[in-house]
Amino acid sequence: MFCTKCGKQLQSHWKFCANCGTTVSIDRVAEEELPEALGAVHIDPSYDEVDVQTTVTSFSDDIDWTITDYDIGSDFVDDDVLVSEEDMNEYEKILMESGFNTLMQKLEENNNQWKGVEINIAITGESGCGKSTLINALRDMKADDIGAAKIGCTETTKEPTPYPYKETENVKIWDLPGVGTPNFPKETYLKTIKIEQYDFILLVSSTRYKENDTWLAKEINISYPNSNLFFIRTKVDSDLENYLKGHRMAPRMGQRTILLKTIRDESMANLTAAGIKLVKMFLINSHRPETFEFGKLQTMLIEKVSALKRDAMILSLSSVSNNVVAEKIRVLERRIGAVSVTGAIAAIKSERQKGQRLELDVLMTEVLLYKRQLGIDAHAISVFAKMLKKQEEELYMKLNMHSHAILKTSFAFAKFYDQYDKFRPSAFHSFPLFGRISKVRNYQRQCSMVLKCLLKMCSSECHRLQTNLAIWLNE
Repeated sequence: MFCTKCGKQLQSHWKFCANCGTTVSIDRVAEEELPEALGAVHIDPSYDEVDVQTTVTSFSDDIDWTITDYDIGSDFVDDDVLVSEEDMNEYEKILMESGFNTLMQKLEENNNQWKGVEINIAITGESGCGKSTLINALRDMKADDIGAAKIGCTETTKEPTPYPYKETENVKIWDLPGVGTPNFPKETYLKTIKIEQYDFILLVSSTRYKENDTWLAKEINISYPNSNLFFIRTKVDSDLENYLKGHRMAPRMGQRTILLKTIRDESMANLTAAGIKLVKMFLINSHRPETFEFGKLQTMLIEKVSALKRDAMILSLSSVSNNVVAEKIRVLERRIGAVSVTGAIAAIKSERQKGQRLELDVLMTEVLLYKRQLGIDAHAISVFAKMLKKQEEELYMKLNMHSHAILKTSFAFAKFYDQYDKFRPSAFHSFPLFGRISKVRNYQRQCSMVLKCLLKMCSSECHRLQTNLAIWLNE
């Protein structure tokens, strides 16, 4: 085992490099060598030890953190995202007229404008085709979760029913009644369900697309030729399982791919024969969204949504595929400039001589968003622990999840932040405008350092989790 920074040999599982002081884990090296065929999410697993060198002595409140020195003027935050003179004038005006709480509320609203964006996804298909399970999979939920779509063998949808995503109620999946039912006859179906209000229409089938399905697809193509109509073939795993039951021999190398191609070709031929062209089809298993083409479906949702709605779409999807995780990280990186301004404003309003640091709440809230978005929050770990029949703390330790220790308590997070809280205002920073702008910018750089470090850490942990899940689920 060698140090990933200077190349010197190390002796144990967790060890400081005596040459350069870097902490290295054997797990980090091992995971990078795993084959991509395992289906792991591949993100750069390293975070810059020059910026932050962290040692976890235990997953408790007693954490020993060490960090190398840094320059306040470093390139952790680009100049073009630093608070401007115009912005500073506006902030000071709000502070004078309405107070600190009003300003913080305005900054919070600006940082989370994506939550106000509306996206509507319609899902329709015949009873029993797996619509409800697909809805739950898209929302990263199971049938027994609070707010999950009801799963049944009979038609459970009597009217269009919205199911909002976890992060924002404005992004909704609509479960539509099947076409041709007594309350939703063909003649008035499109008008009744208000098909024009949906950003996407997912037409679901677990077998061949039936007459009502093909009729609906043709009507949508004729009446709304620019609509985002996708065809979803569910229960692909059941088709493969049925094949195995009907044969004595297991599928030979490459035969599974041939079987999937056969399923696709049959479904495509069915739709083509009905006169439907330019079919966008995805084969999925809603119970195991990490398999088959669920990730491709998510990527298509991102690509086809309008630019104004893209961030909302990305931050609503679950972290199933490499592409979605990479998109999430890009969106979260773009947030750092604005969130660090909010933290900086909170910092200058803190009574620091009394130990008050209001920016801690701003930063901690943002990092918790990172963990939820990348699927490494407490709820996700609890679900994986039950799935793998392991203890949660065992998973945290096996995955070397530093962020769990950092965010376990407010005290632990404050102790981590101590390493970055180095800016000390001088008399110059009390001067009107330029002194105050300089003060805000320094705190902004400080907050940016924390957020960038922890986002890198969370992306590394997401990589480790997905890589190890691929191994554990196949043991």
